[in-house]
Amino acid sequence: MARALGPARLFRSAEALLEREAPNTVVLLHGLRFAPNAGASLRAAHLLGAQAVIFIGGVAEKADQDLAPLQEALRISMAARHGWRLHLCAHPKAEAQKVLDACRAFGCSNVCVETDTAGLSSPPAALDSADLAREKAAFLFGAEDTGVPLELMKACDDFVSIPTLGKGSLNVSHAVALVLYERGRQIRQKNIQPA
Repeated sequence: MARALGPARLFRSAEALLEREAPNTVVLLHGLRFAPNAGASLRAAHLLGAQAVIFIGGVAEKADQDLAPLQEALRISMAARHGWRLHLCAHPKAEAQKVLDACRAFGCSNVCVETDTAGLSSPPAALDSADLAREKAAFLFGAEDTGVPLELMKACDDFVSIPTLGKGSLNVSHAVALVLYERGRQIRQKNIQPA
């Protein structure tokens, strides 16, 4: 069902991870190509309350053959140094829709974090006004340069953006940190205890 990858447990599929760990906060990282971004995202996810991280494509594209990119991301996250038990899964990019479907079947709301939603939700809800305190949520973050693909945006239930000054976007790990912090703040404010 899962194998050890340093301090992490790497599950064979999103379904297996969701069934075994029953997370209420899932981070979906689509197309991240750089291990430093993946590692910093893992660190933020762990420290700010995500119980699972699912990589789709990018550093995980060939995880069934080559674990070196994921191992480098784990090294950068400092999970081993701190003894964190991370719960991970890696899927090729072609299985992105399957991952979103698995999250929805598990009861998660799929929330796309993106500044430009191509008219699907115009404009996306600003992070500080979006309702993130739902019982189960899977937050989808896109690649460093391209963001979340349109076909995956269409498969999401909600859209949020992080307001910034000027043009450009945040590093994905910063976006992960801000979204998870805001989710935790809202949950604490509503005094909702995650399952």
